[in-house]
Amino acid sequence: MGAPVDHTCGSIDDAISILQEIRDQLETFYEKNEKNSIVLSCKKLAEQIENNCDKVEGMLEDLRNDNSDLRGWGEELECEKEELESEIITLKEENEMLQREIDEMVSK
Repeated sequence: MGAPVDHTCGSIDDAISILQEIRDQLETFYEKNEKNSIVLSCKKLAEQIENNCDKVEGMLEDLRNDNSDLRGWGEELECEKEELESEIITLKEENEMLQREIDEMVSK
């Protein structure tokens, strides 16, 4: 059994790409309107938006790392579960064999 969700790196990459598009759009807007006083007065707000994009991108990268760690942990647990299930089967078979030996000894 695999992980209950697909890898999230693609979704994280998509979100980071959108953040980059926002940055690019803001840059293009500045360049086209660099002499406009209204745009210049809004530049501080735009810089805050860019700063928040950077923060969100950092959070997404942290999420990517956490997801990777969680997936690795889950895969380790899955392997351990499979090993334990195999051990249970082996122990049941051994138990059945020993029970047959006991039954044979008792019937003699």
